[in-house]
Amino acid sequence: MSALAQNAYTRMQADGLTGRALEAAVLDKCARELHTLVKRGSANVDAIHKALDRNREMWSIYVASIADEASPLPIEIKRNIADLALYVEALMRKAIVEQDVKALEPIIFINRHLAAGLRGHAGAELPPLQ
Repeated sequence: MSALAQNAYTRMQADGLTGRALEAAVLDKCARELHTLVKRGSANVDAIHKALDRNREMWSIYVASIADEASPLPIEIKRNIADLALYVEALMRKAIVEQDVKALEPIIFINRHLAAGLRGHAGAELPPLQ
């Protein structure tokens, strides 16, 4: 785990979050950061790269956790998460190539809905981001 990802997780754990709540909080944090770039309407390439690097690191942690033999998740769920991670990676590459903050919107959507699912609110209407 990179220092970047470790710092994000450590800050969230300091707030008393663990397990699914911690994962949901990190997903939300990445979504909010990406949303801030979209809301500005434009961002420099460095800002996009930094935000996407944090998002990529978060997703790599999820993929590593499901690849662990000790993971209790059913194989079908593991496959779905792995497929979703590959899709998010493709979206991130697209956002970098296009250098268009609007290309971040599907990543924000996925992160927010996955966070809601981790909290037990899958399919619920999500409040708009500010």
